[in-house]
Amino acid sequence: MPLSFPAAYERILDVKNSPKEGLKRMDGMLAPLGHPERRTPCIHIAGTNGKGSTAAFCDAVLRAHGHRVGRSTSPHLASVRERIAIDGAMITEAEFVRHEAAIFEAVAPLTDRPTFFERMCAMTFLSFVEHDVDLGVVEVGLGGRLDGTNVIEPRVSVITPISLDHTQFLGGTLAAIAREKAGIIKPGRPVVIGRQPDEARAVLLEVARERAAPVIAWGAGLSMTVQAGAITAHQQGRLLVEDARPSLRGAHQAHNAAVACAACAVALGDGYDPVRARAGLAATTWPGRYETVAQAPRVLLDGAHNPDGARVLRATLDEDQDLRGRPLALVVGATRGHDVTAFARSLGLSDTPVWCSQAGAPRSIPAGDVAAGYRAAGYRHLREGGVGEALSVAQRHVGPAGAVLVTGSLYLVGEVRHAVCGGAKDPALAPF
Repeated sequence: MPLSFPAAYERILDVKNSPKEGLKRMDGMLAPLGHPERRTPCIHIAGTNGKGSTAAFCDAVLRAHGHRVGRSTSPHLASVRERIAIDGAMITEAEFVRHEAAIFEAVAPLTDRPTFFERMCAMTFLSFVEHDVDLGVVEVGLGGRLDGTNVIEPRVSVITPISLDHTQFLGGTLAAIAREKAGIIKPGRPVVIGRQPDEARAVLLEVARERAAPVIAWGAGLSMTVQAGAITAHQQGRLLVEDARPSLRGAHQAHNAAVACAACAVALGDGYDPVRARAGLAATTWPGRYETVAQAPRVLLDGAHNPDGARVLRATLDEDQDLRGRPLALVVGATRGHDVTAFARSLGLSDTPVWCSQAGAPRSIPAGDVAAGYRAAGYRHLREGGVGEALSVAQRHVGPAGAVLVTGSLYLVGEVRHAVCGGAKDPALAPF
């Protein structure tokens, strides 16, 4: 008798998630499954910020061209099934149970057990094959070179903006992190390189040259103009999209949209249509990324969690005319491995009242530690509380005309989103 979804979910969670060197575990798991990772052409996306949004744009643009698309992203907001979507819909509980059972059987003889994330990668590839998708869009989990997704041979690789994050795993300099991300660049396969700090860009271009990978780089063949909120993008003179209005807000999302169009143009070749691309950008959805989920007061969710993400979020807040004159409060959390104080400083809202909380995910840090980080960054109006309490008290504080921003942790964003919007929720949020 097959396991129930909760039982299958608990079993896949019961695998230590510490990053491990090498991809041998992936090969050992995928071989008895028939190497499903080799059967679907994919767009492979790495980067520090924007890779999930870029994946969402790619997914929507490809579907606007009439293709059946599989998408793999992480982490999830409320249900682990969100990590694998087919034509925009997350996989079913029955599919999760069926694939988990096949993976469990495949890894049983192995002495080196694949991690939770690696098993989810295998489930992604099995789902893509089962649904006979035309193209997959696969987001890297951590880094690139040793990430469980890096067993694929993509049609095109994409590297979104790189910054200092997860330095305990990827290295303490932009160059070191860029080299890890560059691990997804494959010999002879095209790579789209988004806007980068000079130090990171130099490494990415060096690796691309070493691997004879054709390069489409921001500012060197890939360009965009913005006029009255509409974007027009070109790649070496080829029109990628004209007068498009991406559904995701912020100048950074315009950049992500242009990069996604470049990647889709490579993946589709002569079948790429700028008009269909424009429709795809307008139809893109990506929950928890500058998303408004309630009004009176407005509740705004954004999964920014590192200093560069905080700076981008602050710029988007400043551009948002709807926030002008509204009282604002923050509900914030954080996850182990991120610099809370640096995030808070980059956000630059030290005069704003802040409610610090802790999501239920294993890697979330206590509310008191979050408060200490914000205090060190000069924030003066700090309170602590459970997620539901923090949200409701912050809402009352700003009143119907105000706004509450929930940020600092995707896990916190996921819990608040579920509390406000409902929908599927697993018994516990999975680790990263």
